[in-house]
Amino acid sequence: MARPPIPIEPYIEKLCQAILVGATYELAALYAGISADTFARWRQRAATARPGTALARLRDRLTEAEGQAALRWLAQIQAAGAEDWRAAAYMLERRYPEMYSKQVMEQRHSGEVDHTVRVLVHRYGQPGQPE
Repeated sequence: MARPPIPIEPYIEKLCQAILVGATYELAALYAGISADTFARWRQRAATARPGTALARLRDRLTEAEGQAALRWLAQIQAAGAEDWRAAAYMLERRYPEMYSKQVMEQRHSGEVDHTVRVLVHRYGQPGQPE
């Protein structure tokens, strides 16, 4: 006889608390007291859950918790930018990577000497414009 399913509702709050502080799904499951495999199955089934079901509530609450956590971290980085320009540069590099990210180019030369040369290119401004 199959084991009865684990009820989802009692775990939603703890799972969301963990996600809000940046826990991985595995750590969130441990914090809530369920296995990582159970949580993974719930998330997989929640992706197609009908509205009004426990799985749909789990999906919606997790999505909200992940969004809230990300916005809180972005606000912290933005606040740090007032004191340290590197926080602002970090945001530019990630928000507009095509314009501001560090680009690594690798070239190989074969012959008598085989070397790998890595060149770090900083791109500030519009793509394709000289530095």
